[in-house]
Amino acid sequence: MIINVHAQDANIAAAVHGTKDEMDMGAGDQGLMFGYATNEWDKETLHPYSHVLSNLICEEMAIQRKNGQIPWLRPDCKSQVIVEYEKLEKGNVKPVRVYNILISTQHDPSVTNEEINKTLTE
Repeated sequence: MIINVHAQDANIAAAVHGTKDEMDMGAGDQGLMFGYATNEWDKETLHPYSHVLSNLICEEMAIQRKNGQIPWLRPDCKSQVIVEYEKLEKGNVKPVRVYNILISTQHDPSVTNEEINKTLTE
């Protein structure tokens, strides 16, 4: 096993929180890479259905944060959507149902987990 941990790059730190207002801070240099081309859903982007849904969730959260609909949301969020597939002929698959949705979001410290759960579920 190789573990490689190091300090955050100074340029990233400055861009993320160095001169930012508390309401506009991000989380830093974390990232989630996802990738394989497929024609299962989006014929233009060739993204898997789970990725399309996950992006739509994050986009909607940004919209509701910016328009004040969910005032306790902060800019950093992540989403994961797990889709169950049916195997078809010739190696093709068809989405059958969404199995699980995970949302992780930065939020105002005063909001309760109950409120976060209720709002994001809605």
